[in-house]
Amino acid sequence: MKGLFVIVLIAIIGFCAASHPSKKPELKVDGLPGNEVECELCDFMVKEVDYYLGQNATVTWLINYVDSVCDWSIFKKNEGVCDAILNFGLKEFIEYVESNENPTTVCNDQLDLCPSEETMIAQQ
Repeated sequence: MKGLFVIVLIAIIGFCAASHPSKKPELKVDGLPGNEVECELCDFMVKEVDYYLGQNATVTWLINYVDSVCDWSIFKKNEGVCDAILNFGLKEFIEYVESNENPTTVCNDQLDLCPSEETMIAQQ
């Protein structure tokens, strides 16, 4: 019976570890057009929160961390990202990421930061 418990525990740990990235995301926005910068910053923020959820960060710690990231100069230059997240609600943003929503869903559908292809075609 002890062996079965160990196998189940290993399976659970493996599942939890697999649902969050083990490598910290990188932020790359050099050379992107303005609207794509906001989209990339939002994508980065979702991946950062997801990464730290995998490191067992608490919601309180994540709220403080996201707030501090919003003070980075790149986010201050593109304040729409943090404004959208803050208006949506930090806790709600973290909950969406925690429920394994992908960056496209969070940034497009929830925060309306990344224009869809239909929107971009309509604007041309």
